[in-house]
Amino acid sequence: MNNRNKPSRKEIEQYLASREEEFLSKHDTGQGWDKLQRRIAGRRKARIFIRTACAAACLAAVGGIGLWMSQEKELQPLALQENIPVSVNDFPEKGESKAILFLGNGEKIRLDQTYPSTGQKDTAIFTNNRQEGILTYRETADSKPAQEYNTLVIPKGGEYQLVLSDGTQVWLNSESSLKYPVSFKGENREVELNGEALFHVTEDTASPFTVRASNMVVEGDVSKFNVAAYPQTSIKATLAEGNVKVKTPFKEIELSPNQQAILSPDNRLMTRTVDAHLYTCWTEGIYEFRNTSLEEITAQLSRWYDVDMQFKYPELKEKHFAGVIFRKEELNMAIETIQAVSNVQFVREGNVIYIDRKGRRDKNVYPTEHV
Repeated sequence: MNNRNKPSRKEIEQYLASREEEFLSKHDTGQGWDKLQRRIAGRRKARIFIRTACAAACLAAVGGIGLWMSQEKELQPLALQENIPVSVNDFPEKGESKAILFLGNGEKIRLDQTYPSTGQKDTAIFTNNRQEGILTYRETADSKPAQEYNTLVIPKGGEYQLVLSDGTQVWLNSESSLKYPVSFKGENREVELNGEALFHVTEDTASPFTVRASNMVVEGDVSKFNVAAYPQTSIKATLAEGNVKVKTPFKEIELSPNQQAILSPDNRLMTRTVDAHLYTCWTEGIYEFRNTSLEEITAQLSRWYDVDMQFKYPELKEKHFAGVIFRKEELNMAIETIQAVSNVQFVREGNVIYIDRKGRRDKNVYPTEHV
């Protein structure tokens, strides 16, 4: 996350090659293509489609994004749709490092280039590296007995890194906030999360580290885990390293690396085995998807690029994709690639980006129709 430079072409190609090889090794791609070919048996253009889709993915990879159509969902082949115009729009949005710091006394500080690199407010001493997007706290010798709390808020289109006074590193994603003590005291290190964050917890056997996210509590020490707790969605805690306990009002479980706890909106707690990298790679400037619905992909794109995306047809939400999106690229790159390998198009009307079936040209309906 600290490297703000655009990835080189060689780095992109090497990354995509390694991840594609891993993805293919875990999926029966032959069976998926056989299923696709049976659906279009007797039509010679099927072979053209396969080559076209592969070429589109390769070209996108060179440009900075690789996105492949998943074989596990039925999508109409692009090469069979002749004489259908592809929507051409300008989507220049990019995410950036930005945050708002709320102090315990209510003072509001925008962490941008106008704010000094080092600040001291009461017992809190912190350093703000605006270029790298890192806010760092440290303990003070004259810390007051009472705990003082700060809150770091990340707006849509932003991200920021936080180093707490005990050395724990926190990566905060777009549209998220974290309430935390400026100096940890007592037998517990506890923070409160809304949205999404990755925690790399330092060792302190006398004081376990606790993250409260709505009705879920994650507790661990010397661990690395991601918590996603956006409103009106299931809360997910994914463990990458170490061990953690996940608690709800009704149940408690322990996670091992590459396990995920899911708390549904009706408070049902479930676990599953996952590739933790898929849920932590956003801190490395990457979104990686495997058989992910377009609804989930656009939700992440909406937060990261600070745009309003709406579906014209509910069934479009269920299209599934696999691939990689580089967060430091413009929104243009992600949209162009999705359009190239599917039968959807993105159309901007005012402040809204509509996701529609490819080929619709009547733009007058966009401002008035709703999904």
